Amino acid sequence: MYRSEVSGRLLAPLCVMVLAAAFCVLSASAALATTYYVDSVSGNDNWDGQSPSTAWQTLSKVNSTTFQPGDEILFKAGCAWTGRLWPKGSGSDGSPIVIDMYATGALPMINGNGQELEAVLLYNQEYWEINNLEVTNTLAEPGETRGIAIIGEDAGALHHVHVKDCVVHDINGKRLV
Repeated sequence: MYRSEVSGRLLAPLCVMVLAAAFCVLSASAALATTYYVDSVSGNDNWDGQSPSTAWQTLSKVNSTTFQPGDEILFKAGCAWTGRLWPKGSGSDGSPIVIDMYATGALPMINGNGQELEAVLLYNQEYWEINNLEVTNTLAEPGETRGIAIIGEDAGALHHVHVKDCVVHDINGKRLV
């Protein structure tokens, strides 16, 4: 046998084993991702939030949870929440954390109601996708308010923060001098 034939015979099974191991690692990390459901009408924060029938109810529950790469947070269409949405955690390259809606109907609404500086906040967080939300934050008198705020403070460059198909309206601020 020639040396290249021996190397080829040994290299082929090794490549198959490496590819199989890589597939197992990728499959395991995808399996760890969780989808959470939030329903302001029929949800209950004592439930696990992992199906529409066991959805969470409040922004407080979402805000007190640290989400992992690949997780999804799905707000029920036609529902509304008052306060700030500030979920914790960061995704990773190839596994962002996704906020979106489920069911059919109007976009889920996050209404800061002037009670919070921002209605939706990501602070020093990366690899997030925010989709299909209606966001408002109105004060009785114009002041400092924000709709969706992505803030990076002494954190270096933040990566992959995408906001799409959101409707942001009635954010009444005043000019700060």
